[in-house]
Amino acid sequence: MEDKKLNEQESLELITRMIQNSKKNLELGSGNIFLLWGYLSAVMAAVVLLLVWLTGMLKWNWLWFAIPLLGWPLQAYLQKKTERRVLTYTDKVIASVWGVLGMAMGVGAAFYCVDADRAMLILPLMVLCAGIGVAITGNIIRDRWMRFCGVLSFFVGLFSLKGMESFNLEGWYSDCITFIVCIVLMFIIPGHRLNREARRLRKKGGE
Repeated sequence: MEDKKLNEQESLELITRMIQNSKKNLELGSGNIFLLWGYLSAVMAAVVLLLVWLTGMLKWNWLWFAIPLLGWPLQAYLQKKTERRVLTYTDKVIASVWGVLGMAMGVGAAFYCVDADRAMLILPLMVLCAGIGVAITGNIIRDRWMRFCGVLSFFVGLFSLKGMESFNLEGWYSDCITFIVCIVLMFIIPGHRLNREARRLRKKGGE
C-alpha cells in the first residue's frame, strides 16, 4: 500500500516537473516564443492597418505572410543561441498542436487573400485558430490567464465570422484592432508572465 502511494506521488512530481520544463522551454534568450510571435504579429497588424487606411487597398493583406517568413527564421536563430533542453512529452504535444494550427492558418490566409470579398475573413480566422492554440497551451502548462484569453479570443473570432454578411472596410478596421488586442492578451502578456515566473524559479533554485 505504501509503495502504491509512493508511486502516485512520484507520478505527480513527474507531471509537475514536465509542466515546469515546458514553461522553461518556451523561453528564447531574454524573451520567449510567445513574445516573439506576439510582438511580430502586433507590429505587422499595425503596419497593415496603417497601409490599408492610407491607401484603401486590401492588397496589403499579403503582408500577413511576412509573419511566418520572419518568425520561423528568428525562432530558429534564437533557439540555436540558447541552451538545448530535453523535450518532454508536453513539449511535443504543444509543438504538434501549433504545427497543425500553423498549417491551417497559412492555408486559410492564402485562400482568403485571393480577393477582397473574402479578405475580411482573414483576421477572425487567425484569432479563432490562435485562440484554440493558446487555450490548449494554457491548459497543458496550467496557466489560467492563457487558457481564459485563448477561449475568449476563440469566441471573438467565431462571432466575428458568424456576423459577416458582406465586405465592409470599416468592419475590417474593427477586426484588425480586435486582432491586435487579442494578440496582446494571448501572446504578449502571457510571454512576460512566463518570463517573470522563469526568473522567479531560477532565483528560487539558486537559493
